[in-house]
Amino acid sequence: MKIAIWLDADYRPEEGGGFSYYDKLVKALDSYTFDSQLKLCFVSNGDITSLPLKREKYQLTHKTQASFGDKLKAHMPLYKDYFKPILAQRQRVERQRAYRNQLKSYGIDLIYYLRQGERHVIDFPFIATNWDIGHWSTFAFPELVSSGEYAKRAAFYRDILPQALFVFAESEAGKQELLKFTNISEEKIKVVPIFAGNCIEEKVSEEKQAEILKQYGLEKYKYFFYPAQFWAHKNHTNLIKAFAELHNTHPEYKLVFTGSDKGNKAHIQLLLEELELTNEVVFAGFVENAVINTFFANAVALCMTSFFGPTNMPPIEAMHIGCPVICSDLAGHREQLGDAALYFHPQDAHALMQCMEEMIANIDIYVTAISEQSKHSLFTIEEALKRINKYLVEASIIRSTWA
Repeated sequence: MKIAIWLDADYRPEEGGGFSYYDKLVKALDSYTFDSQLKLCFVSNGDITSLPLKREKYQLTHKTQASFGDKLKAHMPLYKDYFKPILAQRQRVERQRAYRNQLKSYGIDLIYYLRQGERHVIDFPFIATNWDIGHWSTFAFPELVSSGEYAKRAAFYRDILPQALFVFAESEAGKQELLKFTNISEEKIKVVPIFAGNCIEEKVSEEKQAEILKQYGLEKYKYFFYPAQFWAHKNHTNLIKAFAELHNTHPEYKLVFTGSDKGNKAHIQLLLEELELTNEVVFAGFVENAVINTFFANAVALCMTSFFGPTNMPPIEAMHIGCPVICSDLAGHREQLGDAALYFHPQDAHALMQCMEEMIANIDIYVTAISEQSKHSLFTIEEALKRINKYLVEASIIRSTWA
């Protein structure tokens, strides 16, 4: 059975950051020894031929040659309102036909999409990935309902996901959310655990860590860390409100934020100005993995305050680096961390502040607890690969029932 792993057309391993998880999975799939009945390759509608991957790589291409009649219609007054949508649809149909024909010529039987929301080839067997169903499971944050995002998400779950051979969910909690909010059969949903990004692989010397902390004006165990892009659902506001309350009794502590602005940073900065805390919060922006690793290793705790789940990557990264965790009380977070973390309702800033006080008072206890949790965690790349292999074998049995 020949299974193609779909690569983004713009995938470039050297970009890091948001590509960290994806890059780690791609490289792991490239080097993993799968069951002998499986033959894996990579495919994309972009140029991936130069990527340093060992498995076969295929680029799907399609060049649309407009007919004389189409060129003529393009200059007609009715083009924009009438002819343009018709011609675009015709091109989409031709492109999809070309893609399917090329996949068949390469002997590919099934596509495995690594990202949520993907299906680039219509009417071709595929395995889908699901990370969250946040537009239904949480509140109407602007990033979930504005600019057509809600319609796009709803269409994926209504029209595309039910057509998948299997759906890979990132946790048991994620599987349960799919069962709750969709009509997808439980037998089709397979749990492939989310895992930490590349930052946990970094080996940063004590001297280098001290240098990084000095660069940002930080001291070991004198700050709380939150690596998250500035979306509304990441809930920086309640963390800042909790920190403001904590600051009354522990003015020596700071907050450290990393991540890029997704439209909500100005709102966060305004709140800090109102609370007169601007100088107590570090906005580090986009930083390399060595800095992320250092921030985890020296923080009092990770504060994962997101409304969004069911799981998140930072708690896993913190766990593997040995950083205590305070996180919003989501089913996926409890699945990831068990009794090794402190939990709070994401709307309750005072409860979060109490968790922060508890961490300050008993940090050694929580460092030990999170380190022990990491020894038994299933949220690892090794476990993910083992399960992917198992489910691809199952999928190949089903796929073999037709030509």
